[in-house]
Parts: sequence; structure tokens; C-alpha cells
Amino acid sequence: MKNRGLLLVALTIALVGSAVVGLRAQKAPAAQSPSPEMQAMMEAHRKAIQPGPQHLDLMRLLGEYTTRDTFYMPGAEAPVISDGAATIKSEMGERFLVEHNNGAYMGEPYAGLRIYGFNNGSKQYEGVWTYSASTSVMSLSGTSKDDAKSIDFTANFKDDATGQAMSLAVTLKLLDPDHFQVELKSTMPNGSAGPRVVTTYTRKI
Repeated sequence: MKNRGLLLVALTIALVGSAVVGLRAQKAPAAQSPSPEMQAMMEAHRKAIQPGPQHLDLMRLLGEYTTRDTFYMPGAEAPVISDGAATIKSEMGERFLVEHNNGAYMGEPYAGLRIYGFNNGSKQYEGVWTYSASTSVMSLSGTSKDDAKSIDFTANFKDDATGQAMSLAVTLKLLDPDHFQVELKSTMPNGSAGPRVVTTYTRKI
């Protein structure tokens, strides 16, 4: 009798266990493949985020550089010249250039961070600049007509002191495999030319 009782208990446990497993199997959703439309969207996105020829053009600037800043002030007899250095590396699978630079202006040292890339969606070169001498972030967008040998940007930021929206014309120009220049041009409120800065980069050999 005792053995029959144990057998009944074991059968009951087995039946309950089978029922629970069956319920879990019913609740588990079957894996579904993406629809053809979703697959097409995923493939289009995968292609759109791949680096293209514009990114390869930017990679020509990778390296270690010495720099020379030449500041032109309206009305000044001669420009102010200062020397510095820059390091340019690639990030995110050669999608972006990241530049760390340093120099001095009027005897005051500064450090800068610049990021450049090409947006496959907007079909424009884009950038972000920041400086240790500012709390603002400058955003750049531009185009090139000569395979990135020169890129003309419009740069926008808000002045730290006044909060006023400001803009600059920025041109990045490749001179040869070991030299390039970045020129910043500003315009005064009356429309006349404002301060201008030309930075020449010389690759360290």
C-alpha cells in the first residue's frame, strides 16, 4: 500500500510538471524573421553608415603637426604670430577626425578640441570645435568642390559674454601631403572685415 501511495504521488508530480512545461511552451512566442520591408530598411541603414570617399579624403590629415597661428587684426600694423602643436587621430572606424591642439594668443596659452566628419545623410562636412578659453561649442557645416582639398564651412556659436549668435567663415585647405591651413574670417557689425586667423599645420617628420 505504501508503495502504491508513493507511485501515485510520483505520477501526480510528473503530470503536473508536464502540464507546466506545456503551458510554458504555449506562452513562448515563436521567433519571427523580419519582414522584407524591414530587412530592406536595415540593409539601407547598414550601407548608409559606412565610411565613403569623403571620409577617406579626411584621413589624409592624420598625424602629428607643429602649428603657427597668424592673427590679423583690423588696423594693426603687423599680425601677431604664435606657435603650437596638434595631434589628429581617427575615431569610430575612420568616420571622424579628432584633433587636440594647443598654442598661445597674446601670451595666454590655450588648448582646443576639434572634430570633423562627413554626414552621408546631409551630404555635408560637419564639425565641432571647443576651446579652453571659451564655454561655447562651435558647430560647423560645409561643402567641398575639389575632393576635400579645400572645405568651406560656416561656423556658428553663441558669444560667452553676451549670448549673441555669432558666425564665422572657416576654410580648411590642403596645401600638400605635409601641410594644410585653417582660416577663420569674421565680419564686423557694419559689414567690414573683422579679425582673421590663419593656422598653418606642418607635419612632423
